[in-house]
Amino acid sequence: MVLRRALDDLAAILDERFLHTGAATAGVFATYACDHGGHKGARRVDASSSGREERRL
Repeated sequence: MVLRRALDDLAAILDERFLHTGAATAGVFATYACDHGGHKGARRVDASSSGREERRL
């Protein structure tokens, strides 16, 4: 539970200060991965769809 809260907090900070996706935690980390070299199969969340729609890059 503590780790989950820490990851949620980190995602919120990354999104607020740098990414501006408006996505949930998993979407923020997926966007971060894509922006920083990512990996094959990384996904970016489309924030215009309430942060729930993902598309493969």
